[in-house]
Amino acid sequence: MAKETLTKLQQDRAILSARVEALSSLIEVGIIINSTFHLDEVMQLVMKKAQQVMQAEASSILLINREKKVFECPVALGDAGEKFKTIEIPLDRGIAGWVASHQQAQIIPDAYQDDR
Repeated sequence: MAKETLTKLQQDRAILSARVEALSSLIEVGIIINSTFHLDEVMQLVMKKAQQVMQAEASSILLINREKKVFECPVALGDAGEKFKTIEIPLDRGIAGWVASHQQAQIIPDAYQDDR
């Protein structure tokens, strides 16, 4: 009984630690957003934090250019980040196109294996 209680307490502590870490990250993002009026800098800093929290290999922000009907990528982090910034993606292509057309967020465990 005591062993089960100790195990439960250890599990609860791990869960609380993870929640504290997540909340700390949100506070840091709030500080970042309020630290500068330069949108490019804010996006870069927020993406770095999001990539860290999500333990992602790469991350990017895609913005819609309605005139050209493409996604543009002002921020891309990871190995191919600089290359990705120069690419324009048609609005009906890829994961981003699917998300935009279906208005549903997606969690993609392995984007390289996704056929969209």
